[in-house]
Amino acid sequence: ATAAVLLAGCPVLVLPQQVEQLMFARRLESQGLGLVAEAGTATPDWASALGAAWTNRDLSDAAESFAGRHGGHDPRYTATRIADDCDSLLRHAGREPPRTPETDGG
Repeated sequence: ATAAVLLAGCPVLVLPQQVEQLMFARRLESQGLGLVAEAGTATPDWASALGAAWTNRDLSDAAESFAGRHGGHDPRYTATRIADDCDSLLRHAGREPPRTPETDGG
């Protein structure tokens, strides 16, 4: 979902729930692509946080620039490329990749 928002040229408001999400959120924030909503506030003001993300011109400019650089991104291509790379690594290591319905012809 984050990629879809950024590819549409919109900044994001990230609400991380796990450490990995927080690390990813901090990376987005460091690149000026959005804001991180901190957990721990008893009554967070989500409307203000979302408004801040959407009205900040620097964030909008960075998100539009991201969309321009990555407009041709196709997640299906990325997944296929990763699978192909894994197959190549397995073959290089002398192991046969796992069989799937696609590789078995059906």
